Amino acid sequence: MDVIRTLKPGTPGTKGFLRQYGQQLVAVRYRNDPQRRRRLTTIEFIVEEKPMPADLPKHFKFGRRGPYLMPIHVAFEETDLRQRVKSAGGKWEREYKVWLLQESLVIEMGLYQRIVQPLMSKYDAVDINL
Repeated sequence: MDVIRTLKPGTPGTKGFLRQYGQQLVAVRYRNDPQRRRRLTTIEFIVEEKPMPADLPKHFKFGRRGPYLMPIHVAFEETDLRQRVKSAGGKWEREYKVWLLQESLVIEMGLYQRIVQPLMSKYDAVDINL
């Protein structure tokens, strides 16, 4: 589907949706579906709002849309493991002294027992139950 036009709340073509959804309305999009030969109207609106932690490291990504970066502990002396994590794309988080690695790689490498749980619960991340 091709997006033809994206409108902000309050512009002509959005007023009915603005009355219905109020301040929750973010955008109205008009799309073409060439296969079905239809024009579709979609809306984007806010369904939940939470305060963001002020000290959330920029490397942490939570939510189902992107890969989770899990904080894992690797001791300084474990040079081989540290090199494996680094070569798998792990990022060092200096402030918390943990390595951040994608959830799928943590499981694949068998490192789920090294997840630093206090950081996971502090930022309300999804815990993996294996």
